[in-house]
Amino acid sequence: DYIQAYTPPGKTPNVDHLFPLRPSAVARRWAEERIEAVGVISRIARVTLVNASVIGSALDTTTGVKGVFTIDQAARYDARVEILIEIINSQGVVEGRASAVAQRSQTAPENITLNDRDQLWFEMTEAVMADLDKELEATIGKYLSKYVR
Repeated sequence: DYIQAYTPPGKTPNVDHLFPLRPSAVARRWAEERIEAVGVISRIARVTLVNASVIGSALDTTTGVKGVFTIDQAARYDARVEILIEIINSQGVVEGRASAVAQRSQTAPENITLNDRDQLWFEMTEAVMADLDKELEATIGKYLSKYVR
């Protein structure tokens, strides 16, 4: 069972809706590829996407004559992805729970091209999801090991 509790606001300061590969879509794909039901159907594994946001913020840049000759970092992007996995028995009781949060930040120079920005966002999504995968693997092993085959 997959629940997307996070709804992208689609407006600033959020920029995740502008990503060529949205973190929320990658998180769903992660769940589809990594969580698989096996055995007796007496429990449900519920995966909830709690957060998959990327907040963009402008940074101060050098002004005046010096600013003409300076390339500053002009934007900062802060990504946060959070997933909760619950094992629920046939009576609706949560038997086990594991969660993980991954965060990444990246700055971009003021002269970045749109293609380079899209590449930066793609790599940022890839990195934050790799961090999340690593964290979830450890957390699942610790808290849900009796449900893993």
